[in-house]
Amino acid sequence: MPLSIFKTHSKILGVIPTTEQSLIYDLKTFVHKTKDSDKKHAYTDYLRVLLKYMPPRPLKNSDPHWMWDCQEIFSRGFHSDG
Repeated sequence: MPLSIFKTHSKILGVIPTTEQSLIYDLKTFVHKTKDSDKKHAYTDYLRVLLKYMPPRPLKNSDPHWMWDCQEIFSRGFHSDG
């Protein structure tokens, strides 16, 4: 079962630079409206928001480190055992 999207969201916000204001705003807005935080569909919808700010391709070594961190945090949160 995935972690609550709220826990994953908090960790993701910790790695996104403050210069990414639009991304932070959109993620906070999504989470504020989320009712089923522990359901898989919350992760799917959150991912849609996150991907709007990521390259439309697999990440490369030259991409910003925070993008890699977001990908790792998201994956760990979704695949959590509790």
